[in-house]
Amino acid sequence: MRYKYIIIPLFTMLISSCAGQLPNLLIKDSSIDNGVSTSQDRSFWLSPDIWLDNNDDGRPDEFPVPGKPNKLFARVHNIGTSKVENIKVKFYANKANTYFPFEEKFLIGTNVIPEIVAGESVITSVIWDNVKETDFWSFGVAVDSKEDPIASNDPLEESNLAYRSFWNVYTYPGIPVVLKFRVQNPFTERNEVNLTLEAQGLPNDWQAYLGKSSFNLLAKEFQPVLLMVTPALNTKNEEGVVNVISRIEGKIIGGISYRIMVK
Repeated sequence: MRYKYIIIPLFTMLISSCAGQLPNLLIKDSSIDNGVSTSQDRSFWLSPDIWLDNNDDGRPDEFPVPGKPNKLFARVHNIGTSKVENIKVKFYANKANTYFPFEEKFLIGTNVIPEIVAGESVITSVIWDNVKETDFWSFGVAVDSKEDPIASNDPLEESNLAYRSFWNVYTYPGIPVVLKFRVQNPFTERNEVNLTLEAQGLPNDWQAYLGKSSFNLLAKEFQPVLLMVTPALNTKNEEGVVNVISRIEGKIIGGISYRIMVK
């Protein structure tokens, strides 16, 4: 679980000295994630602890291979002060989406890690063998144990949940690339979902266009969205990153990111 008492250090030290040893599982939702919820305005769909590697070269693959077994990895940390036993690690997959639903219908496999001692990390993997098409997929991982159960289904607040919605996309100078993903309302009532395009990571002479930015969606409803990125004609061996952030009533509920690479 993600501890929030970091904002009151003195009180925290008093609690820590009295509470004894505590387990604390973590799967990072970004490279700066340390298990403490410090900001409501940050990207949390870029987990470095989730990756696909089918050729065992230690480098993440970009896309799953249809019709063949695919191997998904997860790195699980114990940042607490006592060991955690019998950690259930659930792997999920969903098509490109600004929200990741940790629901059983998206479950592709489960592993159990016997134990992780305090201060250590363990890598585990599952085989995903029912891929029927090449597409942009998001991968999610949930870790759960008796000592440190999942307390929230919100990845921003829950250190036991993380997902990765980030891809490399290739194109040529001046050739637009059109990216299709979904925007979703995860809640049980109708909501207006607003998308924000962040293109500051693109070179100045590139263009990015989001087909639609506001959606009035029923409970659990999703709709397709198109994003077009066009590199400059004189671009050579350049790249840029674009993010799409999904919000409801101003609160970030998810996002999606692409690195556009020019050959």
